[in-house]
Amino acid sequence: LSVSSTTIIGGSCSGNTLDAVDNHYILEGDLFTTTAGVACLTILSNNTVLDCQGHLINGTGAFGGSRGIENIGGYNNITIKNCRIIQFNSGINFVNTDNSSITNNTISSSGVGISLGSSSENNAISNNTANSNSIGIQLETNSNNRVINNNANSNSNYGIALSSSHLNTLTNNTANSNSNYGIYSSSSNNNILTNNTFSSNTVNGIYLSAGSNNSFTSNTIIGLNIGVSLYMAFATSNNSFFSNTLS
Repeated sequence: LSVSSTTIIGGSCSGNTLDAVDNHYILEGDLFTTTAGVACLTILSNNTVLDCQGHLINGTGAFGGSRGIENIGGYNNITIKNCRIIQFNSGINFVNTDNSSITNNTISSSGVGISLGSSSENNAISNNTANSNSIGIQLETNSNNRVINNNANSNSNYGIALSSSHLNTLTNNTANSNSNYGIYSSSSNNNILTNNTFSSNTVNGIYLSAGSNNSFTSNTIIGLNIGVSLYMAFATSNNSFFSNTLS
């Protein structure tokens, strides 16, 4: 496999595309946009690596559907790493994406930090920090993904949200001090949550609604402002809780 390398220079970023197959893109400077409703960087090819090298992608408050990095065209084997992203409607947005990796990124002051949507499978979201957004990490209508070693703290809504998502594994994540729930799970089945920490969330550490056959093992749920740590809402069945710590 021949892999090329392309340098992305900093500056204005509205409408930039990463469209060369088997390419390793390297960000050499900070990027910004002031345009609502667009993506700063758009993936348009398979087998793409984007390494931001710690540089900033700044939406400067241009919400209205703006995205920092998006892959919504069904492209696979994508890696996004070492990016700092602020002030977008969605920091990193993947849709219909398989066998990809989002790792070691920091997203804040956005609507959703990391969004993995519609028919995405076998992806890894790992070692990211998604603090001070509305939702830190969101999985919607997907399956068989891994969410590992992430921080999703101090978000104004949820730390981690699962909606109609199944057979995912969430391990060693921290979702603390979120304004509603540490993790919100709705209509999601057969997920495995192990060794996560949900502390000091305003409403509940874990909110489980209309989900079945989920497993919660060795999680820590502490320091809530009200006495209920686990909220079992309507239409839940066959969920298991083993060796969790509640205080």
